[in-house]
Amino acid sequence: MFYFSSWSTFSASVVIMLSSGLNYTYSMWGPALQKRFNYSESQLSGLATACSVGSYLNIVPGIFYDKMKQHHRAGPKLILLAGVALQFCGFLGLWLAGAGRFSPPFWFVCAMGLLACNCGPWFETAAMVTSVRNFEADRGVVVSVCKACLGLSAAFYTTLYQATYSPDALGFLLLLALVPAASVLACTPFVNFVPVARGNSGPRAHGFLIAYAAIGSLIVYQLLNTLGAQQMPWNDHAWLRIASLVILLIPIAAIPFMYGRIIVKEIRRPDLRDGDEAQNEAGRPTMGSQASLDSLASPRPSSSVLHELSEAPESPCDDDPNKPLLRKIQSALEPFSRELRQRNRTPLECLVSTQFWLLFFIHFVASGTGFVLTSNLGTILRLLGATPDQSAVALSVYSTANAVGRACSGIAAEMLARRFKTPRAALFIPVAAVLLCVNLMMAGSSPATLLSAYAAGGFACGVSMGLAPAVTADCLGVKNMASNYAMVQAAPAISSYALAHKLFTFFYSGGVAGECQGAGCLAGTFAVLSGLSAVALMSACVLCLKTVRLYKKLQAKDSLMRQKEGLKMHNAVQEDLLLQINVHTAELETLFSRIQDAVQSAAGDLHRMKPELLGSRCASVLLDAASDAARGEQVIQQIRLRHSRYLGSGLGQLLQAASQPPQG
Repeated sequence: MFYFSSWSTFSASVVIMLSSGLNYTYSMWGPALQKRFNYSESQLSGLATACSVGSYLNIVPGIFYDKMKQHHRAGPKLILLAGVALQFCGFLGLWLAGAGRFSPPFWFVCAMGLLACNCGPWFETAAMVTSVRNFEADRGVVVSVCKACLGLSAAFYTTLYQATYSPDALGFLLLLALVPAASVLACTPFVNFVPVARGNSGPRAHGFLIAYAAIGSLIVYQLLNTLGAQQMPWNDHAWLRIASLVILLIPIAAIPFMYGRIIVKEIRRPDLRDGDEAQNEAGRPTMGSQASLDSLASPRPSSSVLHELSEAPESPCDDDPNKPLLRKIQSALEPFSRELRQRNRTPLECLVSTQFWLLFFIHFVASGTGFVLTSNLGTILRLLGATPDQSAVALSVYSTANAVGRACSGIAAEMLARRFKTPRAALFIPVAAVLLCVNLMMAGSSPATLLSAYAAGGFACGVSMGLAPAVTADCLGVKNMASNYAMVQAAPAISSYALAHKLFTFFYSGGVAGECQGAGCLAGTFAVLSGLSAVALMSACVLCLKTVRLYKKLQAKDSLMRQKEGLKMHNAVQEDLLLQINVHTAELETLFSRIQDAVQSAAGDLHRMKPELLGSRCASVLLDAASDAARGEQVIQQIRLRHSRYLGSGLGQLLQAASQPPQG
C-alpha cells in the first residue's frame, strides 16, 4: 500500500492546470465557427456565454469531490477522468461540426462548447483542491501556482496553435481535443491525497520557488513569442517552439526528485531481533552489510532526511505525556482549533453569510470584466479599427498578465498574512482599484491604450482568481472547501452571461438610443462596469475589515501547527537515532564476543597443537582479531556519521524554532 508523495501530486497538478483554462482560447476559434456557420453577433456572444458558463460550473465536481474525498486515491482520479471525457467529446464534436462532417443546429454547437469548457472545473477541483489539502499550511502559495498555470492555458495552447495549425483555427479544435486529454491522462495516476504528516517549511519553500521559477520562465517565453515573434529564431521552426515548452516544464517534473520521493510507503521501525531478517522486514539494509556501509558513507542531505521522516505516518506516541512541550503546544492549539472549526460553513450556511456575498460580488465584477475583454475581443478590435491579426497578440498579453497576477497573488497574500499580519482579502482593494482604471480606459475607446488595458485587466483578474480559493478557505473553512468554492465560482458563470453577453449586446445593439456607431458602442458597457468596480472597491474594504480578527487567529494557529510539526519530526529523529545506535551497539557486542571466543579457542588448543603449527594458528587468530577490531572501528564511525547526519545542518534550526514557547 503506497501513495504518490505530496510533491508528485503537486507537480502533476501544475501540468494539469495548464489544460484547465481552455475556455480562454475561445477568441481564437469562436470567430472561425461564426464564419463557418454564418452566425450573427448575438449568436456568437451566446456561444461565448455557453463556454463561459461551462467553464465555471463547479457545483457538480465540487459536490462529487466532497463525497469522494475519503477515497484518497480513487476520488481525484475519477474526477480527472470525467473531465477528460467532457473535454475530448466537446472539442471533438466542435471540430467535426466545423470540418463539415455534419450540419449541427446552433443549440448543439452551444452544448458542445459548454461540455468542452466544463472540463476546466473538473481538472481544477481534482488537482488544486487535492494539492491544497496536501499543503494546507501553504494553501495560498499552492493556489497561486495552480491558478497561474490556469491563466497561462490560453497562451500555452496559442503557442502550440501557432506552431502547428496556424492559421487554420478550426484545426485548432482538433488539437484541443487531443493534446489536453493526453497530458491529463498521463498525470492522473500521480494525483492523490497523502494522509500522512507533512514536512518542514524549508524544503517546501524551495520546491515552490522552483515552481515559481518555471512558471516565470514560461511567462517570459510567452511574452517573447508574442511580442517579438517576427524576430525570434524559432519563428520558422515549429518543432523548436514545442521543444521549448517541453524543456521549460522539466523543472516542475523534477521537484519530487529533489525535495522528496515519488512514492510514500508506510514506514515500519526496525526491531532488535537477531539476524538479517528483522532488518530486511523493516525495509532497511542490514547493519554491517555492504549496502548499509555505502548508504552511510554517502549520506543524503539533511533536508531529504527530514522530508522522508515528515511523510511518515503519525505515531501513536505523538501525544505521549512524557513529551511536555508537545503536550503544551497541543493544549494551546485546542481553543484555536475549536473556534476555527466553527467557521466551517456548509453551502446552505454560505447563503446567509455576509462574507460570502461580499466575496461573491467582488469575484463577479472581476471575472465579468475579464469575460467582456476576452469573449468580445474580435468585436472590440473591429470597433476600435484594429486589424484581426492583433487578436492573438491581445489574447496572449491578457493571458500572460493573467498568469503573472495569479502567481503574484500567492506571494503577496502570504507576505501579508505571515509577515504583516494582514488579511489576504486586503489584496482585493488594489484589484478593484485597477479594474476601475481599466474600465475607465476602455470607456474612453482609445486604440492606443488597448494593450495596456488588456495587460492591466488580465493582471487584476488573475489576482482575483488566485485569491478567491484561499480567501474562501479562510472565511468559510476547509471542511467543505470544494462545495463552497464551487458556489463562489458561480459568480463568473453568472457574470459571463449578465455582463459579457447581455450587457455588451445591449449597448452594441444601440440600447434604447438606436444603433451605435464605432468605438462609441463600448462607452456604455464600460461605464456600467466602472460603476460596478467602484462598488466592488467598497465591498473589498468591508470584507477586509470583517476578516481582521479571523486572520489573527489563523496566524496564531499556523504558528502553533509549525511548532508541533517540528517537535514531531524531532521525536521521530530521536527514536530513529536511538534504534540505530542500539543496532550498532549489538553488533559491537557480537564482534567483541567473536574476538574473545577466538582467543579462548586458541588458548585451549595450545597444549594439543604441534610447535610447527602454533605460529600459523596464532597468526590466524591475530589476523581475525585485527579484522574484527577494524570492523568495530567502522561501526563506531557509522554511529558518529549517523549522529552528525541527523543532528547536522537544517535540523538544529528546526529544533530551535520548535522549542520556542507557543505564541498566542
